[in-house]
Parts: sequence; structure tokens; C-alpha cells
Amino acid sequence: RQLRWCTEEVTRLAINRGVIIHDTGWANVETKIIKRLPNAILRRVIIFLLKTIGGSPYPPRSKKLDRVINLIVSEENFTAFSLGGCVVRSLGKHLTFFREEYKSSPSLIVNSEGCILWRGVFECKFSKFLDDGSSKHFLAPLGQKGWEKLVKEKTNVELNWIPHKAALTLPALFDCLGVLEVPHFNYRRTTDLITTSPKFNSARFVPLDQR
Repeated sequence: RQLRWCTEEVTRLAINRGVIIHDTGWANVETKIIKRLPNAILRRVIIFLLKTIGGSPYPPRSKKLDRVINLIVSEENFTAFSLGGCVVRSLGKHLTFFREEYKSSPSLIVNSEGCILWRGVFECKFSKFLDDGSSKHFLAPLGQKGWEKLVKEKTNVELNWIPHKAALTLPALFDCLGVLEVPHFNYRRTTDLITTSPKFNSARFVPLDQR
């Protein structure tokens, strides 16, 4: 029991000192810090990051995790790998964890006001909703097409500090005309189909210990 407590405490310290979790759903950690950790601690830190950003309640399979750890601690150069619902990229002096969106992932129909835990990581709140059947609204990742639409209508979006890879995975509200609202960019399309469209109030990234 004492050994387990010590392992958990060292893991917590490593996360607190070396990991930065961004409220837009991505994270980075200094590569030199990661490489200095004992394998048992490194394993726990990687699992924490994958669950925090990827949204899965379960860690990846041991064999896959072992291969990734060996890759990280080796002197081999790598650009990116996918694991546990994340894309992990080596960017300069950091490992950066982005949420991975699969093309087959279904959109979520929004047909009432309230709160939705989307993709296991974002708490999305909606209000002002009157479903008269005249238009369908759904929650989905912003994606490249949505991003291009935002940049076209709101040019300062390009100057936002959110990395492009992370921006594409942010929750957005769509209708049949395309992207309607993206809270992280304070964007709502000026031309709305109906006045009863839901209001996408907020999309809060939920820390792992609050899920």
C-alpha cells in the first residue's frame, strides 16, 4: 500500500510540474521531463494524458502502450502517433496531445435544451430551444470545412491561439446550412434559418477528476 501511495504521489507531482492541460481540449508536456521519468511513472502519466484528452474511461492495451513508451524514451525521431483516441505529435521540445476525431464518429442530434457531455470531454450547454420540426440541429466537431467557413466570416479566428489541429476537434452546432455556432470562437452565424434555433451557451472542457 505504501509503495502504491508513493507511485501515485510521484505521478501527481510529475503531472503538476510537467503537463499543461488547455481548456480547449489539448495538452503538452516537455519531452525532456518525460524521458527522465521511471517507466512505471511514465506509463501512468501517458495514461492520464490519453484519458484526459481522448475521453476514453479505459487505458489502451498494454502492448500498444509499451511500444509508445519505448518510442518516446528512445533517441529515435518521430513526428506523430495515434493511441487512445489521441494524436500525439512531437513539436519542438514538447509532446503535444490532440483529440483524434474519426470520420465514422456520428454527429449528435440536439433536440432539447440542457447539458450534454460530448465525446466524454466537453460539457455543452444549450438553451432557447423550441423544436417545431422545421430544422435539424446537431453537435459535431468543427472540422476543416467549418474552420474555413469561420475564417471567411470572422478573419480574426486565424489569429486565435488555439492550434489548428485542436480547433478542428472543438464542438460546433450545425444545421442544414452548415456551422451555426462555436462558443470557443464566440461565433454565431448571422443568417439563421429560424428564430427558435438553440443557443449554444458554452462548451467547457471537463478535467478527468470531474467526469
